[in-house]
Amino acid sequence: MLKNPAILYDPLLCTGCRGCQVACKQWNGLQGESSGWFEGPSYTNPKWISANTWLLLQMHEETILDGKLVWAFTQRRCHHCTDPTCVSLCPAEPKAATRNEYGVVSIDPALCLGCGTCVENCPFGAPKLSEEYAIARKCTMCMDRQKVGKKPACVTTCPSGATLFGEREELVRIGRARVRKHKKGILYGLREGGGSSVLYVLPYGREYEGFPENPQSGIGVIGSLHRETRPALGGISGAGAVVLGSVALGLTKLAERKDKIRREEME
Repeated sequence: MLKNPAILYDPLLCTGCRGCQVACKQWNGLQGESSGWFEGPSYTNPKWISANTWLLLQMHEETILDGKLVWAFTQRRCHHCTDPTCVSLCPAEPKAATRNEYGVVSIDPALCLGCGTCVENCPFGAPKLSEEYAIARKCTMCMDRQKVGKKPACVTTCPSGATLFGEREELVRIGRARVRKHKKGILYGLREGGGSSVLYVLPYGREYEGFPENPQSGIGVIGSLHRETRPALGGISGAGAVVLGSVALGLTKLAERKDKIRREEME
């Protein structure tokens, strides 16, 4: 098991094969989803990450290089932040969302209330509520594989080396060297979210991929195609209202859970 495991994704090496997406589903036993042509941007399928799609290869076309059309690939998934809002705002006691000593953020299905606080407040739109299990689910960075010395499934299946796995310090070095070759190159995740365990080489800047400049809770789902907006309530900003509303729901769920436990103990 690595001390500080991380993943580095480089879209310039990606062929759009979706091997990472399929491997994630196969290893985690995630069901397929019914979707149609062009429901998401370009050939992205399904249209967004969900409780049954923890990793999505998103693709669209951008006019970036001197008016030339460029395929823009990226992976949508949990970033495993150093300062994760899902953990700080989780109302469960004990917390269902935690960050372990390796920097991997996970949601314990036995403790999750299904309140949706993490869903509403993750700036990357990673956790999603499962209708089948009534809990939030997301990428686990294949901790079960890591514990036995294996790489995450998405990394193992990548045929082009677009997705790398290793110690974060080494991947940061590799990522920095790659972005220096591009005028607007950015290594995303270096500081965003307090620094994350999933890093992205963005050769043309963050804008063309829709990554938030300053990820914060309550700003809605990442990217203009999936961003949610809500009206302000009583002078509170839309973002603040989302946070307060979701936390209130979480506390209600927590009270219901405690009441259920008391009834079971009495019986």
